[in-house]
Order: sequence, then structure tokens, then C-alpha cells
Amino acid sequence: MPAAAAVNEAIGINIYYYETAEATISEQFNLMIAAGDYCDMLPVSDYYSGGLSQAYTDEVIIDLLPYVTEYAPDYMYYVDGQSSATLDTVYTDDLMLAFYTIADGQGYNNIGNITTRGDWLDALAFDYGDVLTIDEYTDLLHLFYENYAPEYTLYVGTDGTIDSISWAFGCTPPSMSASNVSLGESVTDGTVFTPYTCDGYYDYLTWFSGLYQDKIINNEFFISDLDMGAQLSYQGNGNIAVWGSSMDKFEEVYNYTTEENIYPAALPNPRPDEDADYNEWLQENSLASAVFSVSCDCDQIENCCYWNNFFFTNEGMLLANYGLEGDLYTLDESGSPAWTEKVTNPTDVPNAEMAIRLFAFNGLSAFYDRAEKLVPTFSEAAQAARVIWTDEGADLHSYPDGAELTTAEQDSIMNDMTDIVTVAGEEILKFVTGAIELNPENWEAYKARLEEMGLSEIMAVYQNAYDEYLAGER
Repeated sequence: MPAAAAVNEAIGINIYYYETAEATISEQFNLMIAAGDYCDMLPVSDYYSGGLSQAYTDEVIIDLLPYVTEYAPDYMYYVDGQSSATLDTVYTDDLMLAFYTIADGQGYNNIGNITTRGDWLDALAFDYGDVLTIDEYTDLLHLFYENYAPEYTLYVGTDGTIDSISWAFGCTPPSMSASNVSLGESVTDGTVFTPYTCDGYYDYLTWFSGLYQDKIINNEFFISDLDMGAQLSYQGNGNIAVWGSSMDKFEEVYNYTTEENIYPAALPNPRPDEDADYNEWLQENSLASAVFSVSCDCDQIENCCYWNNFFFTNEGMLLANYGLEGDLYTLDESGSPAWTEKVTNPTDVPNAEMAIRLFAFNGLSAFYDRAEKLVPTFSEAAQAARVIWTDEGADLHSYPDGAELTTAEQDSIMNDMTDIVTVAGEEILKFVTGAIELNPENWEAYKARLEEMGLSEIMAVYQNAYDEYLAGER
């Protein structure tokens, strides 16, 4: 890691990094915790059971707040300037239990959304005008099925989720996977709700079931997923008509086709109708993400703070975002970073984003230029797709990070919530497949069953947490 050596030289401290294969990192982390022999800095937020609060309670990590003002002043400069949503993420019960990345905006440079066959759109003379309504989107799916007979007109995996459909139904449909353990808690007009019982989800299931009955959605979607290689092959040979992609993979279909006239096209989120105002759905989200915590075994807390602070200085931010000068970037005439071919035309890794992740310091605690830095590495077609996708990019009714339940609250509802999600998943699949007719009477019976299992009591816990968050008490 040449960039790591550059950091050590810049701060005058030797930091040793223990690298672990992604497939075994969780196992290795838990073995280290069980042995009680901790590294100085640990990725607790990602791998410790119970998260930061539990790790602090278990005396695995320390509170950094007594140290960061003196030993990480640049870091605190960026923290203190953040929104309340971000600050609620950084502080846990008035403690700072990790170093955090801070991003400069909610827009992510490698965004993605609905992608389809542009050549098919041209052949069908399909034009959705200024907006794409859910009715127009549904008509397009039927046109694809009727004219091209793809095996997967709209690809849906075993979790039953569909890319970018939330806006059309006023809720974010939860996963249909048997492994799902979340109620998909959401917020509207100050009220916390679960999509599992809302009117919008009924409308969504009606729409989904219709596509299933018409074979627009493959009738075995809930049995097995296609691996990524198979998905790409199916996109290239016309057996998937609509899929989700991102800017760096927007033109990947070219590598999996023998058709001469094929080209990808971006589609926006379907709207409920032509007059729907997207802005009404926007929620303020946190721009912070926990990275490393400092362990109770550490006897060099000040040096850990110095290390983290470096990535919030001008030199450190440049290194974190762009890697080493002359390796990943050079400075252009205006003094701005310009990527080298190691990023724009990588040979050792699949794409530009992976090159930056591997050869810069992306992913560690730093201030990140998240909105724009990768854009120049994408093709003109991908950048045009970004214009279509960006206008629609935000989480619908998102439950804020700062309203996260305490460990005690989670423990109080976990058993009932797991049972409710299991029953809901089973009943929803029956509605979709037609094993149970989806009608108002059966829907009300389904909702009543979840209520009997304690759904309202669970939502009351989330509502209380959300109210306390709004009042600044959490």
C-alpha cells in the first residue's frame, strides 16, 4: 500500500495495517474479540454484535470525545459544521465512539437506476415525455414482453425488490426474502409507519401481482437468483429487458452481446402521475459513516487521533480522495486533480471506482469529495444517464439514522418483530402468487393478524425514538 507509506511519512507515525480477505473478515474480527487481544483501531460499527454502543458497554472501545478537540482539531472542524442529522450519527448518547467519514453532499458520484434497451425503445417508438408515470412504465413492460418475449422482462431477485419504484406508490416496499428481519420503518408527516400495512404497499402488491400473473416478472423469481454473470449475459442476449445499473457499469452490456445495434438507455423513477412533485419526499440524511473505533487496549490514543486528523487536512484529503500524485492523478493547469490512465483505463482492476478504492485511501475516515470526483472517468453515455437519474435520487420517507433504537429498545421488540416479519413475508408471497386473493377483505385480515402479534406496540417504540430524535433528546 504505497499510499499508507505516504501517510506514515507525512504524520511521522508508523501505522501497521492488518489486511484480511473480505470473505473472512467478520470471522477474523470475532475471533480477535473473543481472544480479548485488540488492535489499536477496530471497525466495530461494521462487525461488532450490537454495534458501537454495545462495544462501549462491553469495554471494547473508548469514548474519543476527551481527545479529539486537542489531538484532531481539523477533524472536529468538519464535524462541528455538519447538519443535525449528521451530528446525530457522529455522537452516540453524547459520546464519540468512532472516527467518521464526512461527505460533502448526499449525491454519490457513481449513482445508478433503471436501465433498459435503448434500441428497443427506438424500435417501439416509445416516448414518455418529460416524466415517466407508473402507468407508462407498466405499458412499456408489456410492450417489451409482447414484442421481444424476454425470459425476464423485469428482473426481480429472490428478495422481491424492484429498483426505484418507491415514489410511484408512496412507500419503500420491504424485502420478501425469508432472511429479512426489518419492518422497513419509514416516516411521513411525523408519523413512523411500516410499509407492510400501508395503503401504498397494497397498491404496490396489486401492481406486482399483476406483472407476475402476466409473466412480466418471472414466475420463479422467489426460488433462485441469477448470478451477476448470468444477469449480464441475459441483458446482452435480450432475455432481461429492464435492470438496474450504475454509471461505471452502464455500458457493460456491450461486453455480453453479439447484437450490432444494441445500446443501453436510462429511465427515471416512475411517478404516480404527471403532476407528482418529487421534492415533497426529500428527507435530510446523515453524511457521516463510522469507520474505526479506538480500543480499550490502545496506549497511543493521541497518535490514533493524529492519524485520523491527517485525512481532514488539505494534504490528507487529497491523498484520501485521489491517492498519490503521479500514480492516480496529476495536477492540471488550474491546479485541480486529473486522473491518470491507471484510473480512466485500468488494467489491473475492473473499473475506475475499484482502482481508487484499492490504490487511494477511499473508505477510511476522511472528508470525501463524494459528488463529483469519479464523473470524469465515465463515458458520455453514462454521464447523460446521470442527468436522468440524478433528478430522481433520494430515499423515500427514510427513517433517520439519529433515531436508531437503543440496545434495550431493540431487545424489547426483537422477538415479536422477527415473528411479524416472518408471517408478513409468507402472506405477501401468497398474495403475489395468487395462493390468496389480494382483495380488501383479505388485506384487512392480514393487517389484523399482524396487529394481534404486537405490531402497534413495536411501532410505538420507533415513534418514541423518532420523537426524541426530533426533540434533540437522542
